[in-house]
Amino acid sequence: MQRVLISILIITFLGIVTNSQAQQTPPVPPALEEAPASYTDGNKFFFQGITELEFENYESALELLLKAREILGSKPGINYSIAQVYLRTNDLVNAAQYGKMAAEAEPENIFYKLLLAEAYERAGRNQATIDEYNAILELQPANVDILMELARVKTRHGQRLEANRVYDRVLNITGPDLYVYMLRFRNLVNLNMIKDAEEKLDEILEFDSRNISILQMAAQFYMEQDRYDDALEMAERAFEINPADTETIILYSDLLIRDRKWEEAADLVERILLDSRIRDMTKVEMVQYFFGQLTRNPANQPLRNATDTLIDTMIREVPDSGHSHALAADYFMFIQDDDRLLDALKETNRLSPDLDTAWQQRMQILMSMGEYEEVIAIGKEADEVVPDDTFILFFMGTAQLLLNQYEDAVETLRNASTLPANSELRSFILGTLGDAYSSLDDWERAFSSYESSIRAYQNNFTALNNFAYYLSLQEIRLDEALEMATIAVENEPDNAAFLDTLGWVYFKKGEYESALRYIQASVDTGDASAVVLEHLGDVHEALGNLDEAKVWWQRALEKDPEKTHLQSKLN
Repeated sequence: MQRVLISILIITFLGIVTNSQAQQTPPVPPALEEAPASYTDGNKFFFQGITELEFENYESALELLLKAREILGSKPGINYSIAQVYLRTNDLVNAAQYGKMAAEAEPENIFYKLLLAEAYERAGRNQATIDEYNAILELQPANVDILMELARVKTRHGQRLEANRVYDRVLNITGPDLYVYMLRFRNLVNLNMIKDAEEKLDEILEFDSRNISILQMAAQFYMEQDRYDDALEMAERAFEINPADTETIILYSDLLIRDRKWEEAADLVERILLDSRIRDMTKVEMVQYFFGQLTRNPANQPLRNATDTLIDTMIREVPDSGHSHALAADYFMFIQDDDRLLDALKETNRLSPDLDTAWQQRMQILMSMGEYEEVIAIGKEADEVVPDDTFILFFMGTAQLLLNQYEDAVETLRNASTLPANSELRSFILGTLGDAYSSLDDWERAFSSYESSIRAYQNNFTALNNFAYYLSLQEIRLDEALEMATIAVENEPDNAAFLDTLGWVYFKKGEYESALRYIQASVDTGDASAVVLEHLGDVHEALGNLDEAKVWWQRALEKDPEKTHLQSKLN
């Protein structure tokens, strides 16, 4: 388009020059006339400037065109060319200035006015833009392209009713036009003129009742007006025309779900899953949409059954997509099916190894199942593909600690403690690191880790409890230990370990009645370990109840036969 305009410009400019020469010496052919040197230079600069403009060498184009203007004067064609350079280099002030000079010199030249309108619009001078388009329409009132531009500008700047009047003018010229109908309808919707919009929508549907885009638009419009029966009718019509259209199926299934027709909606999505022409990601997105409905209606058993069927179909039909198995994992987690969840996460790790959350979820589930060796193995595998992941190292270090691999746990947890983490996670890492140091009898580092843990997050009650317990074992800072253990129990009053710690701190302080109260409460929870049972025996011994003490020592030995030192107490 630019090359054509430049050619027109050259012809126009030459026409001006030729006419002036013809008036001076009409009998002499222009080719034989010897032009003044200054004029020849100006003419040369002009054509060179046009060439540079065409090849987008704007700096040299501007320099040449300004030289031509200086020699030849303020010709409209030269001003227009200079305006073009400024417009392309986003100098909108100068573009408007030179464009205006060109347009005023030749008010019937619409190209000059179009450039001026563009300069005004890009500069945000909305009314000036509209005025230029109106000026063009005075010259060419049936110019549909200009009318459409005018309506666009008016719409863009919120003059939607006026824009629609312009669209009416377009329709009077062109006759029925679907695109214009839709633009006019959208303006009415944005103005919230619903009744008028409904009338225009009827016109559109009458004009083309088998256009899927129109039917989808109509369905969306009726949904926004809570006219779900009408919306469902539009979606059904669109589906009848093209049963494989993804957007139609989403829309149709959404309406069926609203109408509680779960099986019909699921059948629609299943058709997509079985269609080999549709890309895998679209299939996953369809099932994800359905699953999203279930998360908002978790008690809906028919919807859950339908979602379960779709998940199974998706895994079968899209087996090589990490996104497919990741979505399945989210679903299995939602319904708390750990077996299928682990399978889905394992496939996600294989197909999308860089998806860190899948590794984290898999390790967390195995931790809860006590599969610590597998957690460590998976953690090492994950660290190869997503290195230095805080969660992965934390789970791996915790598993090492629980398998009595204390030195490995210290190294892993220390690495985890140096990585980015929120205050709560950092606190748990440091608290677990304190546990690892405690297991190595490295009390200085253990206590330092506990203190850092509690500073990071005051509500880490496990760290408070463990710190208090190990202080009591060392029989130091017992008042601090009592304070921390009390806070832990106040916040988790049914935690057997916390109750035992508080009782044991009282025991170390010589307050045996208080010790008996809390350690007995720990046993009463039903979750007491052999250590707690032994503690209860020790408290009874301190209170002079030796027979009662032996009862609890015996129970402790039965619960953990490896506590052979209890035999000496029993004897």
